[in-house]
Amino acid sequence: MLNYVDLDVRFENGNSLWINFQNEFSPQSSDQIMAYYDADVNYLNFGNPKNLKKINQWAENRTFGKIEQVVDTIIPTDKSYIINLLYFDISKALPFEKVISGPVVFNTLDGDRFECAGLNLKEGVYKKYVHEDFVLLDIPLGKGQFNLTMMIPDKFDALNKMIENLNPEIVKEYIDQATESDEDLILPDFEINSEIRLKDLFPKFGLTGPLQVIEGYYPTHNLFISDFIHKSHFNIGKEADGIQTELELTFTDPAYLVDKPFIFIVWEKYTGAIVFTGKLAEPVNGSSE
Repeated sequence: MLNYVDLDVRFENGNSLWINFQNEFSPQSSDQIMAYYDADVNYLNFGNPKNLKKINQWAENRTFGKIEQVVDTIIPTDKSYIINLLYFDISKALPFEKVISGPVVFNTLDGDRFECAGLNLKEGVYKKYVHEDFVLLDIPLGKGQFNLTMMIPDKFDALNKMIENLNPEIVKEYIDQATESDEDLILPDFEINSEIRLKDLFPKFGLTGPLQVIEGYYPTHNLFISDFIHKSHFNIGKEADGIQTELELTFTDPAYLVDKPFIFIVWEKYTGAIVFTGKLAEPVNGSSE
């Protein structure tokens, strides 16, 4: 449902199970996976390296071409792969009348300074909460079904400590204290691509539903999971239509400048689901990645 709740926000949560054709998996279990996880179940010959293209093509199709590769090799003796993709593009969903691009200077945790792509967001309304240790910005997206919440610590070394202590209840408490603001915002125009291998988390990580993953097995059918791959792409403004470009970000009205590391969280309002979390700590080679 969340993939289509707001067409101004391009959100895609893709799941798939790839099974080596030599292994049997009951049709009932396949149906349960598709029904409860909206996942594709596919049988492949893992001994044929040409089938690698089929997995990567699935990923590319589900993420509008942004994630082109999830695996670079298939091991013939592997039993199965779980692949989860998360794509989130809010470039057409920012609630500001003017979006002006230009370079900004970003300060990292190590004290380095990078010039990177930036956005000046003007003539919009959002919520802001100023804490003694950080600033919280809560920005509605698209039709208001999703919110982008940013937490920017005042001290450069406080980012990871904030992450360790963070939980949804604390964040909601801060959001409830936020007040409306129409101050201009200047922040990095960032794009994040990440990959996480989740198999090592199986002892601590469970998928809710009829097929719970415990220690690498589907307990009812003993299907061994050889690898569990999560890849994500998050884009805030790089592809926005009608974006204005200036050689330099200049502004006469007061503006809040986000020029240091921060945490960001995307919420869906109706369900309360957290659909994306991340941190921006340092640009890659001065780019917007």
